[in-house]
Amino acid sequence: MSELDAAHQKIPSEAEGFAFAQELLKIERSWCERLGLVADECGSLSQLLRETAGRYEKNEEHTTEAFAVGGGKQPVLRDNPFG
Repeated sequence: MSELDAAHQKIPSEAEGFAFAQELLKIERSWCERLGLVADECGSLSQLLRETAGRYEKNEEHTTEAFAVGGGKQPVLRDNPFG
């Protein structure tokens, strides 16, 4: 976004006298807002994916341990199959 901001900083001086300059700056602000929202959403999804990966790893560890008990001959029964 810094490149987008830098490119648009020149508009007022380079487009002086043209009617489109203010509209172009409005569009730039709109894009910055949208890109900010996208960045926020990506951060949120990133956190959720990390949490999900952590739970998956723990589940894999529990599954490996369950098969290792008794040489894998007897199933391990738990009170809650989801925990």
